[in-house]
Amino acid sequence: MVIERGKLIPATPYDAERLDTYRNGVRVNVRFTEDRDRVMVRKWWAILGRAVKECKTPWQNKEQASEAIKLALGIVNLSKTVGGDFMAYPKSLTELDDPELTEAVERMIDVIYHVTGVDVSVWRKHVENIRDDEPSEVVAPSSDAGSEEVPSPGQVAADQSAPVGGPVEAGEHEVADVQSTPPASEPAAEADRDWLKLVAKMLWAATGVGEQDVLKNQLAAIRTAYTPETISDQARAKANSINAKCKLVCFGEASAADTLPLIAGIAGCEVKDIT
Repeated sequence: MVIERGKLIPATPYDAERLDTYRNGVRVNVRFTEDRDRVMVRKWWAILGRAVKECKTPWQNKEQASEAIKLALGIVNLSKTVGGDFMAYPKSLTELDDPELTEAVERMIDVIYHVTGVDVSVWRKHVENIRDDEPSEVVAPSSDAGSEEVPSPGQVAADQSAPVGGPVEAGEHEVADVQSTPPASEPAAEADRDWLKLVAKMLWAATGVGEQDVLKNQLAAIRTAYTPETISDQARAKANSINAKCKLVCFGEASAADTLPLIAGIAGCEVKDIT
């Protein structure tokens, strides 16, 4: 939902459709949580994604880079082991307020400069156009785009040599305009709903902090064994959105409690249908 002059407005057509499943006049309990996908978070991941992909770094992927840099910058929580020794583990970016996150991104850029030797201005220019009013996870497409997505039939037809939904880093693809997809017939729409519920159940079952590889394997199974060619582009886009939100939980960037109802909303089902 989006707050406009004291009223809650559905953020997307999917949200409006979900809201319409409740009858008029029904009373509901609502818990407010601010959207965690802030602009500086997107800048953080955009810079790390490009640095790991294009430069020589000691990290295998952007998630590993993020954890290492947070440790290096002291963006950590302190705890104690059973033996009483102090230990530090990286904070989630969601734990930082806006000024802290802005400072963290600036310090992270300095670290990237020292690791890669690429001028600081290059990294700043790479993300200067990312704004709050843009859709999340829209950055420059990578050369292996499509890998961690459920591909559309058109994508497969365009490149028959590529494996269905070959790997792509989350956040490095541009979501196609789903409005361009013709309205589905009622049987097709029902098939989409059933498929999305299955996708939500399978992906959520593989979601947990540190379980990103399990989630990735589950997505591969969905692509190869559970995705009929008749599934619409709109449903595939929703499935990719569900996968992206599950990834945030795996990387500790979002809580499971907040994410589960969002996934149910995207899939058009109840939380109990997923769990």
